Formats: sequence, structure tokens, C-alpha cells
Amino acid sequence: MKEIKNNISILPAVNNISLNEFLILYKDAFPNGHLSKYSFKQYMDLFPALFLIAKLETKPIAYIIGGLSNNNDGWILSIGVSQNYRGVGIGKILLLEIINRLKKYHSNKIFLTVSIENTTAINLFQNVGFYIGKNKTNYYEDGILKYLGVYKSQE
Repeated sequence: MKEIKNNISILPAVNNISLNEFLILYKDAFPNGHLSKYSFKQYMDLFPALFLIAKLETKPIAYIIGGLSNNNDGWILSIGVSQNYRGVGIGKILLLEIINRLKKYHSNKIFLTVSIENTTAINLFQNVGFYIGKNKTNYYEDGILKYLGVYKSQE
């Protein structure tokens, strides 16, 4: 599995993956995902340097989308890893990369939301330094409870 991590390229999604290819990756990572092609196109347009994909040779296997708020807080908007490549550290590589990129935009705080049932993601986020609050929130007003997480830059 270590050889997988050593052969991954982290690239901006723009010009490196079509929307249709990206949707295949997204549906593999989230079979019940609700985001649309249009949402991803807007993310590519709004945050081209913060919408990244991980490729193993030419195959897209993971992605992360970061964003910036008006007050320069960073956000992890979405992260997903293809089911066949989970558990080998790709998510951590992408998180560390997006944190570094957001710091270049002077984001001292980086936020995310995570399903209260997604213990794998919660552990990953905590492992890279996010504090995951214990207050449950209906953040998206969709009835699905989430935790709000925050990463505070030490710099």
C-alpha cells in the first residue's frame, strides 16, 4: 500500500479531470451523494486552486474541495476517496495539502462539517489537528446531524 502513496499525483481538478469523470469518482466515494454536476462546476470556477484530485497514474482516486469565506476563514467543503483506495493515507495527504494551501491565503481557521456517524472521517480530521465539537447541528437544514470541526493554525 505504501507504493500507492508514493505514486499519487495531487493536481488541480481544472484541466485534469472532466466533470463527467469527476462525477464517477464522486459516486464511487459517495454512492448516495447528493451534490450535482453543477455544484462541482461552480467549485471549479470559484476555487480552482483549492479543488484538488489525487491520481494514481492516470486514474482519479480521490478529491478534496476547499473554499474561503468572506472573512478569510478556510473551509473543507468536501473530501472523498474511492472505495478501493481507502485506508492507505490518501485522505490525510489531501487534507494536509489543502491546509497548506489555505494557510497561503492567510486562513487562520479552517472549518468543516462531518456526519456524526462517519467515525472514520472524524478520526482522520482529528488526526491532522481538527477539533471536532460535540454539539450536533442540523447545519444544512436537511435533518442529517453533523459535527462542526475547526483547525486553528499555529503560525
